[in-house]
Amino acid sequence: MQSESVTAAAPAAANAWGAVGIIPVPAGVKSLKQIKIGVAPDPGVAAATIHLAPVFRITGSGLQEQNPHQYVAQGSDCVLIAATTALINCQPAVQIYDVDIPVATGGPILIETMSIAEVVPGSARAELVFSPDAASGGNSMSDFVTAVMPAAPAAWVAVGILVVPQLSGGGNPKRIKRIDCGLVMDNLAAVTSLRTSIRFRMTGSGIAEPGNHMFLGNQASGSNVVTGSGCYDRMIVTHFCDVPVNPGGAILVEAIMDVELTDGGDSVFGVQYA
Repeated sequence: MQSESVTAAAPAAANAWGAVGIIPVPAGVKSLKQIKIGVAPDPGVAAATIHLAPVFRITGSGLQEQNPHQYVAQGSDCVLIAATTALINCQPAVQIYDVDIPVATGGPILIETMSIAEVVPGSARAELVFSPDAASGGNSMSDFVTAVMPAAPAAWVAVGILVVPQLSGGGNPKRIKRIDCGLVMDNLAAVTSLRTSIRFRMTGSGIAEPGNHMFLGNQASGSNVVTGSGCYDRMIVTHFCDVPVNPGGAILVEAIMDVELTDGGDSVFGVQYA
C-alpha cells in the first residue's frame, strides 16, 4: 500500500470549507482504502472558551465514485476562562475510516476541512492510503448533518435529514456500516455544573428495516468556574453497525439531551455507507 499526507492551517472562519491540500492519485494503485483525519488545536493563551467541531471532505476527478465524501473528525473543547498561567492538554484522536473507493491514476483528490460554529487555530491534517487492488464495486459514500444543541432536555429535536445516495449506473449503497456522533461542547465562563449526555436516532424511508435505530453520543461532566482552565476532547463516538438502506430514501436524524443541558455546543451525526 502507498500513502500520502497533507497538512494546512485550520480554516480562519467557521462554517466555510478550506483547502488542506491536493493529493494526485499515485501510479500503480486502483483504490483508496483508508482516510485518516484530525486537527491539532492551538487555543493560545488568551482568555477564551472555544469548541472545535471539524469535518472533512474529499472531492476531485481522482475519485471514481459519486462525491463529495464527507467525514466527521474528533471534536474538543478548550476552556481558558482567565488570562492566567494554566496548562491545557487537548489530545483529539485521529479518526480513521476504512473505505473502498476506485481511483484514477494521476487524478487529483482535493481534501478540505470545515469547523462547525466557531474556529480554533491549529493544524488540519489528512492521510490517504491507496491499494494496488481494485475496489470491490460497492459504495463508500459518507455524509453528515449538524445542529446546535437542543434547546431543552428530554425532548427529541431534529438534527438534519440525510438522503441515501442513488447512482444511475448502479453501485448503490446497501447499508450503513459506521456512525460517528456526539455533542461537541462549548463550556462558557460561568459557575455551573455540567452534565452532557446525548443520544441520537434515525427514522424514515431511507432505512430498510423496522424497529428503532438509536445511538449513544458522548458523555461528560465537570464544573466550570470563573477562573481557571479545562479541556474536553474525544467527544465523537464511533459505532460500527449494519443498518440496511433504501437508495434515494430520506433519513431523519434527531437528538435528545437526556436530563439537562451543558452550556452549549453543536451536535454532529455522520454516516458511512457500504
